[in-house]
Amino acid sequence: MDAQARATERAWRQLASEPNASQPEINAEIERGAKLQKEAEVLRLTVDVRSSTQRKLMINLAEARMTLVGAPGEINKAYWQALLAKTLTQEGMRDKLLQLFALSRALFIKSIDEHDGVLSSCNSQRERQAKTQELTWRAFGQELEKLFNGAEREILAPTLVVMPSTVHGEVHVETPGALMKLRQASKA
Repeated sequence: MDAQARATERAWRQLASEPNASQPEINAEIERGAKLQKEAEVLRLTVDVRSSTQRKLMINLAEARMTLVGAPGEINKAYWQALLAKTLTQEGMRDKLLQLFALSRALFIKSIDEHDGVLSSCNSQRERQAKTQELTWRAFGQELEKLFNGAEREILAPTLVVMPSTVHGEVHVETPGALMKLRQASKA
């Protein structure tokens, strides 16, 4: 619009320099140029206001995302704990797990001679019992690992909440320092 206003000014000056120029035509060109300049100024002000609003919105959105980024993890953790507790208290679950553990422990104790090297380094009976308990749990875990046969890698815990991905043009900051730099950059 500024370019059009300048072109209009050149046009009315050209008209004014002609010997048989019409004053109404010159006045119309002057008025058109003034109108274009006013419209250009209004557009400049609109752009300034919108960019200021956009910067404020960008910072507010970055602050909100940074505040909320840990919330889904905490919510999901509580959800998983509740699901685990519910599953473990299902009828018969405890008894089945105890039976599996008792069998695994009996097998381990029967083959304790195979672990004599590890147990011989124990200095006391208490330390030997603690090490035996640790190895018993490890053997139980290995039995479960055999049972799962790699299926545990493909199953995921159900997720209750996720943090939405960023939208086009959204600035993603992860630290207070990065947020401070964003604020400073928007003021410049």
